[in-house]
Amino acid sequence: MKSITIAGVTVHPGEHKLVRIPVARMPRGDTLELVVRAVVGLHDGPVLGLESGSHGDEAFAIRTIHEVLGGLDPTTLRGAVLGLPVCNPVAFETFTRLTGIGMTTDAVNLNVVFPGSASGSLVAQMAHAIATDYLPHLDALIDFHSGGLESAIDYTLVKQSGSPVSPRILELSKAFGSDYLSITRTEPDSVSSISELAESLGIPAVVAMLGGSVTSGDDKVLARSVAGVHNVMRVLGMLPGAPTRNPRQAVIGDRKLVRHLQGGVFIPAVGFDKLGAVVPKGTPVGSVRDANTFEALEEYVAPFDETILIMIRGVFGRVFAGDYAYIFGDAATAKPA
Repeated sequence: MKSITIAGVTVHPGEHKLVRIPVARMPRGDTLELVVRAVVGLHDGPVLGLESGSHGDEAFAIRTIHEVLGGLDPTTLRGAVLGLPVCNPVAFETFTRLTGIGMTTDAVNLNVVFPGSASGSLVAQMAHAIATDYLPHLDALIDFHSGGLESAIDYTLVKQSGSPVSPRILELSKAFGSDYLSITRTEPDSVSSISELAESLGIPAVVAMLGGSVTSGDDKVLARSVAGVHNVMRVLGMLPGAPTRNPRQAVIGDRKLVRHLQGGVFIPAVGFDKLGAVVPKGTPVGSVRDANTFEALEEYVAPFDETILIMIRGVFGRVFAGDYAYIFGDAATAKPA
């Protein structure tokens, strides 16, 4: 296996090293950095990227990435794994989905500004650092997302543009092992997210959406995500053994994203134990009420005859109009993967 040089720092075969990618000087005098945890094996193989945190409140995969990296043995690993657990440290500090800092009047979504710019906003500079100092080293990428402070999610988004790596994206997405896949058609020349940029560079990217802050202590969810990474690594030939297949895995043909149309207090009717469950049409799942009068403003029910709860809010709390509420899948359109 060849050595890998990231931002001027070389990681040699057999080494496990932290590399800091400088982004910009901050007002307090320190440097905003992106920290890559690199494990380079002694044996030839591909380079897999494990990246999370483009949305600052989606912190679950931080555990997954460190669990995977901490369990790797460089003496037997074929290839290398480059972990970027917090690719948006600014939003992570505020634990918010979007990044608002400096002269920006609106918070910015890091995952829609790739490939970024070295002379752009701070968010664009973070994207540029990832695009220039991290992505080019990779042969494959797992782009982790999760629920936030009050939500949890469980599926894999499969982006298919018809590019030469689209079949590989589907193969690796299946290997991650989620019960449900959702395939979305994208334009090959449309690049704004890290996964789309990776694909444009010929790097297949799995968009794994699993867990949330509220499920971060769930060892079963953690074990599933780690097992998913290991299975992808077996497909890539990085770990010994044959990859396994999830016999329950299905491709959902129709899913519905629901946002809150009214701000207020949210009251869940189903908890996180129902994530991934199938419920009949009309099942109450939650409501929004006026915080001052407790008047009912919105009621949410399962929209399909057999509704899969792909993303749910499971705790009482404040919501704004436009916040994500649910993602529902139509079980009638689910086909074996």
